[in-house]
Amino acid sequence: MAENLVVVKTCSSALEAEFIKNFLENNGIRATSSAPQLRSWTGRYTAIARSAKVLVLPRDAARARALLEHPPTMELPEDAEVETEELQPEYNDDGDLLRCPNCGSERIEEITSSPIMRLVMTIILLGLPLIFGWGSRRTWVCRDCDWDSNRR
Repeated sequence: MAENLVVVKTCSSALEAEFIKNFLENNGIRATSSAPQLRSWTGRYTAIARSAKVLVLPRDAARARALLEHPPTMELPEDAEVETEELQPEYNDDGDLLRCPNCGSERIEEITSSPIMRLVMTIILLGLPLIFGWGSRRTWVCRDCDWDSNRR
């Protein structure tokens, strides 16, 4: 790239700059990033280094800016079927969760807390956990997809 380059995007991190550079290259625009020159300038110090920039040739600048403003959308073929069925939680007779409602995995574990800690927290919080049922709820975690039963 012997010609002068034009900045089409100033990014907040080196990772963002590399992502946008790859996006432009995948859409047929040769681009470069100033991220490799930042080296140890990461996080909040990126602003001190004047941020990472994505640069293109002047003849491609307008097309690159238009592509960044209005990225192409992926359209599904008309005959494609999209599954939207949600798995329902399955419990056994003891109230143990059998499958993850998110991914269907059977690698489910119950996260238990000490009865002494529950008692101490109930006393410290003046009985609020008993009123709102916070202490009686069981917590389950899926080891495959990292789902947990406390997230809604």
